[in-house]
Amino acid sequence: MGKVSGISRKKLVRIGVGVVIGIIVVVAGIYAISANGGSGGSGGSGDDGGDGTTSSSVGADEDTVAGNTGTSAPTNLRVPETTKLPTFAPTTIAPIENPTTLAPTFKPTGAPTGEGHYEKFNFLLMGDTPYVPKDEKNLHLQFQEIRDMVDDQLADPSLSQSLFVMHVGDIQLGKKTNCEDVYFHMMQRMVTQLSPIPVLVILGDNDSNDCDNSNKAKKIFDSLFIGLEDHWLDWVFHQNFTNLEEVTRLENVTTWKNVTQLVTVTTQVPVSETVSVTLGNMTNIENITTTKNVTSTKPVTTMEALTKTEQVVRLENVTRTHVTERSVSLPPSFDRMDDMPQNWAMDKSGVLMLSVDLIQLNHVNDNKFTNIIDKNVQWTMDKIYAFNETHAHMPRAVILFGHPIRKSHVRPYFEKLNTYFYQEPGPLVRGGMLPGMDFPVVYMHGDGHNWDVDTRLQESSTLNWRLFYDIMCDQGGNAPPLIIEIRGTEDPPFIQERKDQFVISDRFGEGLIRFDRRGGTYTDWLVYEDRYPWPKIHPVFENE
Repeated sequence: MGKVSGISRKKLVRIGVGVVIGIIVVVAGIYAISANGGSGGSGGSGDDGGDGTTSSSVGADEDTVAGNTGTSAPTNLRVPETTKLPTFAPTTIAPIENPTTLAPTFKPTGAPTGEGHYEKFNFLLMGDTPYVPKDEKNLHLQFQEIRDMVDDQLADPSLSQSLFVMHVGDIQLGKKTNCEDVYFHMMQRMVTQLSPIPVLVILGDNDSNDCDNSNKAKKIFDSLFIGLEDHWLDWVFHQNFTNLEEVTRLENVTTWKNVTQLVTVTTQVPVSETVSVTLGNMTNIENITTTKNVTSTKPVTTMEALTKTEQVVRLENVTRTHVTERSVSLPPSFDRMDDMPQNWAMDKSGVLMLSVDLIQLNHVNDNKFTNIIDKNVQWTMDKIYAFNETHAHMPRAVILFGHPIRKSHVRPYFEKLNTYFYQEPGPLVRGGMLPGMDFPVVYMHGDGHNWDVDTRLQESSTLNWRLFYDIMCDQGGNAPPLIIEIRGTEDPPFIQERKDQFVISDRFGEGLIRFDRRGGTYTDWLVYEDRYPWPKIHPVFENE
């Protein structure tokens, strides 16, 4: 009984133990291989969706490795599901000893500067007007110039067509007007009656914060200017012209002529006679003078009036009314933000244009305003991504319209927006621009009242936004509206032709946007008034 089929019991036990150990090793190896493969598949498959913990750790590792100390994007920003967005995270978490540029997974689906044929166009920019009667007077004259310009463009399609007029806020001196209804209505009536193209107006601090009740003032503004663009879908303009003209009319005409007639004239002629006068026995001879009628004829000339009706031609001042009817609409892409309808966006010829409300009203605390800033950032990025989704390429340029100067309370908007354009691999070395995001971004605003081109963000140690421009327009009562031209794809690059022009280039260094100050501030008011006579002072200002 000590052997089994020639094999001792001790050897059999050893063989069994060896088999069990082998099975355990094989099973452990299979489990290890399976575990490694499953982890890799989860990380690489878009269908599995990924592990939330792993995803957040990737971001944490990136910040740790890169030493990211700059401003980060808001964590509560929503991202459209239908657009292709940058993840801003590397696809692996392998240790990086000397990080350079961490490329995101986002790639534009087309050329970053635009594809196809884009026509040239222009728009006009003004702000901070009217403050005083002189400003209102000049605003009338400016719109008359715009009408003349648009008429020339319609007569010559080869000219750059004006798309709209942009007013970047402050339509009154709130400290003087206290934002009474009449001043909002006056501005609305002026632009709708005088401008031949849509006028887009955004809220300024003078229109709200400088008044007793900023919330009430904003509600009045919104009710009159949000949706105003639809007015030009059926625009009728009545214009009176007075000129010297030849006027023919029937009139009674009286003429005079000399008429000569023979007239019988009877005159009394004195006659002297000598007569004897006897008185008693005395007879005296006396001379007696008497008169007698003598009739004669002689020619007599008189003036005779002759009146008859005939046609008379005279030079007279004639006033005629010229009626202009047009239907003018903004591009089909024009829309407004759902929960902040004061913000609008549209694209034209490959350029994305949008407005952002950066006014912190008096009744809005800092926390609420931070939320507004985040919404503005989200709105901006939504529109950039939607543009890429629609056109299969990124914009040629993005133009932002706002009112305030980049003061401390609005800087977070630009800082947060900047994080969507650049990477920051280290605290001392600025990261590269994200793929597809190398297009000019131009912030156009008023508030400062003097023309200025600010490129400090291009040289900022923290932002270094090399294609960012800050453009401030003159106070509208002191200078004509800026004309901003956008180059067509078939046109030669813009160059600065005069000292009152400024050109912004695209990513290739070719002039894409040209600002024309049209001579800068007014230097001779009388010459300007002679060209466009002032119609009348508005009743609001008559007693001032």
